[in-house]
Amino acid sequence: MSPTEYHDGDADPNDPTDERSVPFDWEGLEHAMGEAELGPVEYERLSLAMGRILRWLVLTDPGQRDRQRIIARRVLALAWTVTPGTFDDCPSLKQAAKRAGILSRSPIAPHM
Repeated sequence: MSPTEYHDGDADPNDPTDERSVPFDWEGLEHAMGEAELGPVEYERLSLAMGRILRWLVLTDPGQRDRQRIIARRVLALAWTVTPGTFDDCPSLKQAAKRAGILSRSPIAPHM
């Protein structure tokens, strides 16, 4: 019988509420996939790391011209580094910046 064929009296094979279904170890799967809930130590480490990243992104010299463009270039450089697949259609960081409208004479690479 195919998954889409069932008869009266048979449980829908896609019905998770069917009492005849076997319990699944979701917690074990999440842990094995590295998606288990974080404990206090992991939250503290994550908080410190995110804080450092955010400070690097937004803290510039208050007297510096074009601060918004600098922050935008830093965000783009971080995204390029962390999730390069986002820019599959852009073979270079310079082209990604151009597509995002972040045009500048200074190179983006130093912001990485």
